[in-house]
Amino acid sequence: MPQKFDDDVRAEMYRELVLMINEQAPWIFMHAGERLVATRSNVHGYTQRQNGQQRLDTVSID
Repeated sequence: MPQKFDDDVRAEMYRELVLMINEQAPWIFMHAGERLVATRSNVHGYTQRQNGQQRLDTVSID
């Protein structure tokens, strides 16, 4: 397979790969959980990453 550096071509290759994985995977993707986060109105800058880690270095409290 020739090397391709065009971003559009690369994006299309990734799309095709995702379709192949979904069609041929030996497992079933059953759940992608939601994480609900609540803070008080005086808390600013709180974020939580998709893996559940919490970013506290950006938090401030009024």
